[in-house]
Formats: sequence, C-alpha cells, structure tokens
Amino acid sequence: MTHRYQYETVDRTLQDLLKNDLPFGGIAILLSGDFRQTLPAIPRAGPAEVISASLKRSPLWRDFEFLRLTINMRVQTAQDQSTAQAVQGFADFLLRVGDGRHETCTELGSDYVKIPRDMLLDVSGLETSVVNEAAEQGTAPERLSRLIEKVYSGFDGGNQPDSYFADRIILTPINDDVLAINDMILDNLRGDAEEYRSFESLGGDDGLERQEHGNLYPPEFLNTISLSGMPPHKLKLKVGAPMMLIRNLNTKEGLCNGTRLRVVQLRRNCMKAAIMSGAFAGKEVIIPRVMLISKNSGFPFELRRKQFPVQVAFAMTINKSQGQSIQHLGLFLRNQCFPTGSFMWGCPGLPPEGKSRF
Repeated sequence: MTHRYQYETVDRTLQDLLKNDLPFGGIAILLSGDFRQTLPAIPRAGPAEVISASLKRSPLWRDFEFLRLTINMRVQTAQDQSTAQAVQGFADFLLRVGDGRHETCTELGSDYVKIPRDMLLDVSGLETSVVNEAAEQGTAPERLSRLIEKVYSGFDGGNQPDSYFADRIILTPINDDVLAINDMILDNLRGDAEEYRSFESLGGDDGLERQEHGNLYPPEFLNTISLSGMPPHKLKLKVGAPMMLIRNLNTKEGLCNGTRLRVVQLRRNCMKAAIMSGAFAGKEVIIPRVMLISKNSGFPFELRRKQFPVQVAFAMTINKSQGQSIQHLGLFLRNQCFPTGSFMWGCPGLPPEGKSRF
C-alpha cells in the first residue's frame, strides 16, 4: 500500500500545474485496493507509525467516494454447484481473516489464526521427533520437502513444459527462505549448473566519500549483502529452470519486472530465455548483465551490483506474487507474516479447489 505522502505530493503538484485548488487539481482519480491485505511498509516502524502512513489518515480521504465490489466472479463462473460452494467458502475464509473475525490459535496467541485442516499439508507420515527437532532448528526440512513434492508433483528432474512451471509456485514471507527453496529444487533439476558471480562497487557523487567507504567496506563484505529486489552475488542457473525478471528491460517486448521466463541457453555475459506466459508466451529473448543500484539498502552507501537481473522462480516472496493467479500453490510459513496483512495478501492467489497447501 502506498504511503499517504505520495498521494499528497501528487495532489499538490496537480494543483500547482492546473492552477486549481480542488483536490488533485480537479482531476478525477481512481484508486483500487484492499486495506485488509497490506499497510505501507516502513522499515523499523511501529504500529502507530504504519497506521499514520495509511491513506485513511490523509486529509484527502474525506474527498473520496467509495464503491465496493460485492459479486464474486469466480463463484459466478464456476463450472458446477460444488465448485461454486468451494469457491464461496474460500472467499468467506479470506474475509474472516482480513476482518480479524477468524478463529485464532489459543496455544500460540491472538496473532496466529487457525488454518482449515483441509488446506494443511499432510505430515502424518513423518516421525514426531523428526518434525519437532526440525522445528526447533527453524528449518523443518522434512515438511518443506513434502511441500515441494506436493506443489511440484510429477517433477522428475527433467525439462518440463512452460505451462507446468507457469502454474506452480511456493510463497514464503522472507528472501532467505526463497533462496533456500530455489536451491533445493534447482539441485534436483537435471543438467550442469552455471554459477554467475556479480561485480559490486560503491556509488555516489562524492569521490572522497566513495574512497572512504571503499576502505571501510571491502568487496568481500559487499559480496555477502543480500537485498530485496536484487539478485544474489552468486547466481546459480540451469537450462530449463524457471526464473523471474526483477527489472524492467523492455516493456514493449514483454520484459517487465515480474515476467516469468525459462532458461534456454546460458553464456558468459548473456543468456537466452523464453517467456512462459502472457501475450508474449513462447517468445525467446536475450537477457544481458546490467548494473543494478540500490539506494535504500539500509547501509550508509549506494550499492551497485552488475549481475543478470533475474532470480530462480521455483519460489518467491508473498509480496512479489501480487497480481498472479496460480493453480498449484504452496505457502511455507516458517516465520510469522510481517507486515500484518502479508498472509492475507498471499491467500487470494490460492486456488480454492484443494490445490493449495500450507
């Protein structure tokens, strides 16, 4: 959800440009969204600061007219009555979670909701001691392996068609789990892996400051930095693996941030890939190495990383999955969803016909 200051900035800018004191300079503005799903993401902010950044706390809020969608089109277009009932039940579950009306887990506290048992992964075959030990270590490898087998059923390590990977994904709240899951599945893909190492440098306009930071932060340290929205220092890929573009390269050719592709050929300084879905499905493209800049890294310097602007896409973060509809989807919730609403954000993409697992 966008910070309210951005709306207020657009409001003042349009008033100045159009010489009109009406909200947004008298221009009709259409916004859509759901406050149940996610609030503005503010690093290291408390609940009061996050709520204060919401559009609802802006003076502009009282000038909006509200229209609510009330008809569930998935229910209306269901193939039969039983499917319609399943879709409606799933929609009711989402609304209860979003409104805070769903049953909570008394053992863990009011911050945890109970997930319907038919949506949970069946781990009855695992030994209790193994599950408990893995949970204490924070990894739960046996459960994760079972989830991978469930979502990527029929995956025997061979090259699968684009439609197979386009309809499957595992979501998790944090990047560390995404990298771990991607590595686990990539290791099972046949073929030799190619490892591409990035080149890091420090940016900025002040040469003296860059030199000072260069003495404090050697390349070995820069290589270890893992940031959201940037590829890792060591990028491991195989031919046939699905990957996701994390930068806009050429929107007219379908190379947009979030586009899912399949690796066709790997070379030293470029790679050939095929777009897996959408209007450009099947089109082969060339992906070069590019310079990626992160100014909001949380460090006192601007990090520059030259690397392929992609990441392996067997799994992705919940936030990155917005707007995608997946037929076979799993949620790996080793950590609590934060900010509040990320769980709600990830759920709407779940298929309600029994193909989703937690």
